[in-house]
Amino acid sequence: MYPIQVNKHGSRVLEF
Repeated sequence: MYPIQVNKHGSRVLEF
């Protein structure tokens, strides 16, 4: 499972 972070732009980014 990868933690999902939301950028200031509002795009979801998966951190590996």
